Amino acid sequence: MEYIQNSDNHYFVEGSLDALLCGNSSDAGLCPEGFTCMKAGRNPNYGYTSFDSFGWAFLALFRLMTQDYWENLFQLILRAAGKTYMLFFVVIIFLGSFYLINLILAVVAMAYDEQNQATQREAIEKERSSSGYWSNSGIKTW
Repeated sequence: MEYIQNSDNHYFVEGSLDALLCGNSSDAGLCPEGFTCMKAGRNPNYGYTSFDSFGWAFLALFRLMTQDYWENLFQLILRAAGKTYMLFFVVIIFLGSFYLINLILAVVAMAYDEQNQATQREAIEKERSSSGYWSNSGIKTW
């Protein structure tokens, strides 16, 4: 346990705040000579990038679907898990993000249409109330 918590045993790339990720699968990134690949230290990006819980995984998926800094997440996953996970990113980026964009556009279009219809109804009601005329008996008629 003391070995894992000792940050001298973590390999840091120059200029990076996070330890270099590696994986134990055959196509994952390998550790440099003299280092052993094991789960140690905090998660990347100040601990915000992980699939450790549903909430963090959902945040990572939302980040992918909105295509906000997704390249970093892509590189981290490829380095830690391997190139086979590229399929996951292809599906999420090409299908998920375009679906999300179309969903947002549909919601905006529906809200615009509802607002337009409400404005038209108000205009018709206003026109009806102002277009009535007074008859000789003093009763307003249309």
